[in-house]
Amino acid sequence: MVDNCLETIRFGPGKLRRFVASFAISFVFAVANLSDGYAIAQTVCEPLGDPFHKLEQMKSVFAQGDYVNFFELTDEFSPKEPTETESISQAMKDAFPSGFGACSTLLSEQKSPKMRNEIIFFEAVSGDGVFVAWSAFYYRERWVVAKYSVSTDFETARWASG
Repeated sequence: MVDNCLETIRFGPGKLRRFVASFAISFVFAVANLSDGYAIAQTVCEPLGDPFHKLEQMKSVFAQGDYVNFFELTDEFSPKEPTETESISQAMKDAFPSGFGACSTLLSEQKSPKMRNEIIFFEAVSGDGVFVAWSAFYYRERWVVAKYSVSTDFETARWASG
């Protein structure tokens, strides 16, 4: 099962807290059942509550498998070293080259008018999936992600969301 293969990747202000080198190798089997004709670009993430355009855009980009753009959007406020982002993007591309066929916002918690925590589940056509959790805040007329986590473990995502 994928949950046994993927270690948690956590990101936040500053350096990458933990990255497992075997991440990309562990997911090679996950792409076996992906359909060549699947229309990933049309994946719409089921919102929970009032959607916020920038956050919904980030969900859509991740679901489409555009991991480089996703990490650029999430790292806007607290940039990572280019090699970290490249390694993580490549690991995700190796694991889920076509992105995800479905996603759903499981938790959308408004902490204040300017702070929001969310947990989103992304499911590949093969049935494997990941949870993405983030804490975002509204600053200078835009939403930025302060911290985020990508994991196959719901509990890890739940605690990372704030």
